[in-house]
Amino acid sequence: MDLGRAAQKVSVMKPFKLQVLLIIFLMYVPRSLAVLNCTGTDVPSLVKALQPVFNLNSIRPVTNASTSVTVNVLFTLTAILGVDEKSQVLKTYIWQDLTWKSEFTVWDPDTCGTSWIAVPRTLLWVPDLVINEFPYLVSTTYYPVTTTYSLVSTPYYLVLTTYYPVNTTYYLVRTSHYLVSTTYSMVSTTYYLVSTTYSLVSTSRMEKNTAPPVPYIYLHFDGEIYDSQPVRVVSSCSLDIYLFPFDIQNCSFTFNSYIHTMEDLNLSLSISGEIMTEMSKVVISTMGEWSLDQITAKRVEISTVEGSLYVELQCHISIRRHPTTYVVNLLIPSCFLIAVDLFSFMLPPQKIDRSLFKMTLVLGYTVFLLNTNQMLPITGDTVPLINVFLSMCLVMMVTTLLESIFVTNLLHGSADYPPAPRWLRDFVFQVLGRLVRISTNLKERDDTVIQNPNAQEMTDSTPVVMKNEIPEQKETINGNMSLQVLRNITRDLKVIHLYVEKKLKRSLSSQEWIQIALIIDRLLFFFYILFISVSFITIIIIWVVSYNKA
Repeated sequence: MDLGRAAQKVSVMKPFKLQVLLIIFLMYVPRSLAVLNCTGTDVPSLVKALQPVFNLNSIRPVTNASTSVTVNVLFTLTAILGVDEKSQVLKTYIWQDLTWKSEFTVWDPDTCGTSWIAVPRTLLWVPDLVINEFPYLVSTTYYPVTTTYSLVSTPYYLVLTTYYPVNTTYYLVRTSHYLVSTTYSMVSTTYYLVSTTYSLVSTSRMEKNTAPPVPYIYLHFDGEIYDSQPVRVVSSCSLDIYLFPFDIQNCSFTFNSYIHTMEDLNLSLSISGEIMTEMSKVVISTMGEWSLDQITAKRVEISTVEGSLYVELQCHISIRRHPTTYVVNLLIPSCFLIAVDLFSFMLPPQKIDRSLFKMTLVLGYTVFLLNTNQMLPITGDTVPLINVFLSMCLVMMVTTLLESIFVTNLLHGSADYPPAPRWLRDFVFQVLGRLVRISTNLKERDDTVIQNPNAQEMTDSTPVVMKNEIPEQKETINGNMSLQVLRNITRDLKVIHLYVEKKLKRSLSSQEWIQIALIIDRLLFFFYILFISVSFITIIIIWVVSYNKA
């Protein structure tokens, strides 16, 4: 029994001793002698010779622990899936290529029969490279919730119903009601205590790589290992949407080791950023709304408090948005509606109510903004310039609507207004009228007094009353009754004449208010043109300058 236990211990310790002996052998033999020996010139012989190396997949592939492994990094951008302005993330597909050398996997291609071989990724040591911009999901926590139902008992007590016998006889007809008893027994319904508890649940995970995995890596006879695989990168990016839709976004991919310092793992770029850009533009398949502008890369060494050095490869990706869709669907329709609102000033305000037309235009533009709201980015602290442009267009339309209401009120309600003050007439006619080139041919208003026909009739009848006091002329008054009737008819005709003249002919005050309304309308039309021109030119200059700086 002791011999069996000893044999079992030897069988357990044997693989471990072989690994230790292999490590010691690789550490002390010369580099030229650390070559795998193949028993044949076929792939199975090479795989058999690599079996001791596969058992060392948890350590760096160097014979001396102080030797650093140099990993060359290269990536090619193959697709731009989209940009989420709300979450501030960039979604892309890249093809990541890593190359490094292993001192454990060196063989003679003539002896082993091949210069390279593909092996599963899990059998060899792979550098722990990560992209720092991978976002973490926010933790979600559910606190305990308890629901309790108390004990409820509902009893139904004994109920007894009895009908006593009754005999009724009608000439050989007998109806009998016999004793009937109905009993309800006591029934009790009980709801027991029920408790429901939701325990604390916390979710916190990193965005996963959903690209299809590549299970193999390639080994070359000189110890070089080539690892190539696709990666779906969902990276956090600080998006600047001020120039939307003419914006250029700059995002970064930072490659570094998760735990190894520069003494253990040294990172370097295989090619420059310009070559990465050219390769990506050739192989890129999906761009959609975005196009690749350029890729820049550099190697940075970061020192820690302990004095160690970490290596980072900072790759900056610049992408440009295609603005055609937004220009056609947002900017051009807005400019057309502003132009229609501008040319509506050519409608004669005396004959057509322009306020109804402008109100319809404002409502239509509001519906247009609601329908196209989904095309606009969700903003944070920075308001996009296009939002300012669309808001400015709406404000100008509402302003012209208010101006049309004001002018229409002056035109149609001028007859009820009191005469305009002299200072207002002088300022509008002499200053603003000349400025907008509207001539005023109104006469100066005189202080005329219209004599009341009733007062004139009383004046004419006064001497008649005085003469009636004289007894001798009573017969003359009776003879002149026809003259009095003619006077009354003349008075009524004067009243009718004044009323018709007031209704058919505008007064001088009404004409002044109408002229003031026309001058103000022309003045606001010029201001509208000036404001639109200055605003559009300013926005275009800001767009162009900011676009060139980006």
